[in-house]
Amino acid sequence: MRQKVQNAGDAIADATADARTTADIKGKILATSDLSAMGISVNTTGGKVTLSGTVSSAENLGKAIKLASDTDGVNEVVSTLQVKK
Repeated sequence: MRQKVQNAGDAIADATADARTTADIKGKILATSDLSAMGISVNTTGGKVTLSGTVSSAENLGKAIKLASDTDGVNEVVSTLQVKK
């Protein structure tokens, strides 16, 4: 029983950390005028961040990836972002 409680506590802590990481990245995107928070979806699982959606240029694609990479708690960034023409 004690192990199950410990495992549940670890899972909650991981989910909280992932949610905080996602919120941090979304906040950075909102603060960057070149990036659209509505156009970029952010998902974090175990420190692995997935960015999806569209950006207006290849330069902004790089900015979004860098913003995510430079965020505390991020171990890896996977991008499926596409440049909207």
